[in-house]
Amino acid sequence: MLNITDQILTKGSSWGTYQPNKSRDKFSLEHFTKTSFSYQKALSLAEASKLSYESEATIKTTAEMVWGFSNCEFINIGSTQLFVAQTDEIILLAFRGTESNLEDWLGNMDIRTVTKPYGNVHKGFATHYANIKQQLETILSNSNAVTKSIWLTGHSLGGAIATIAAAELMPSYAISGIYTYGQPRVGFEGLRTFIETNYADTFFRFVNQDDPISLLPWKGARDWQDVGKLIHMNGTTAISPTIQKSTKVAGGPASMSPTEFQNLLKTITKFKQDLKAKRSSIVRPKLRDKPVDYKWPMDITNKYKKIKETKEKNFGQMKGQYLNVDDHSLDNYITALHKLSLVQVS
Repeated sequence: MLNITDQILTKGSSWGTYQPNKSRDKFSLEHFTKTSFSYQKALSLAEASKLSYESEATIKTTAEMVWGFSNCEFINIGSTQLFVAQTDEIILLAFRGTESNLEDWLGNMDIRTVTKPYGNVHKGFATHYANIKQQLETILSNSNAVTKSIWLTGHSLGGAIATIAAAELMPSYAISGIYTYGQPRVGFEGLRTFIETNYADTFFRFVNQDDPISLLPWKGARDWQDVGKLIHMNGTTAISPTIQKSTKVAGGPASMSPTEFQNLLKTITKFKQDLKAKRSSIVRPKLRDKPVDYKWPMDITNKYKKIKETKEKNFGQMKGQYLNVDDHSLDNYITALHKLSLVQVS
């Protein structure tokens, strides 16, 4: 399990004390009766992404006894994990994000690529999918998946693996929807064109406020490309934001530079150190209800300089000074989706 400071930066508050209670649970199979986009469905898939971080026993108990799936299988090979939950009509694949120390995961990220039929993609993300490919395809084949509606989801690294899975599973299976949260970029123009051609109306990529992971990997000889339709959430309104196609346009969000990336690593380390020093009990981060600056690419160098000049603040004020790294927390994505789906947050 992640330690508390890594939980805050990745998935949010722990499910260690989670007790299944259908009356309060936010996931609903009813959201999948139609293939069209909805924020209720996005909320359910975000909850599935969060469940993927839990133990196999918790995942199976929740999926089968609370959410209503007839069967749930957990795949854990190497450093890749996901669960496959199904009914007679649908199959849900939820890929787990990083469970390692956040700085270690980012620090080990490189920009090597591998050539696939759908374009050049990040080698590390492709390797994660290759780890589980054979077992996943066996499950799908035994589940008569060609007759079912298939949904893919994941947060952070899990979203990147879900993107590779969407490309790999086509055309063998009809994917009804891909919803990712805070995912890094996966490939270049070839992958973007592939996704636009095959998943023009079914791939939705959520970015919460200034989540810096959405600007990774850092820019090399070529800039990495976003895929799917962008839904950029600012948390200040309960109405639907604009859904934009992820075409590369002048002035659009560029990837971080190598220097900005190194500053991000320093910022995360500083954030965690200060959090440990200030924490007297488990901190449960909440979405910031204030406008944010959406000027991309983020001027990380200047923001980091400002951090060093800022006097000590209380925790609530402190969070906003650290490049908004807590925007990557899956709990904050879920809170934002509650507002957008007009579901009351408990």
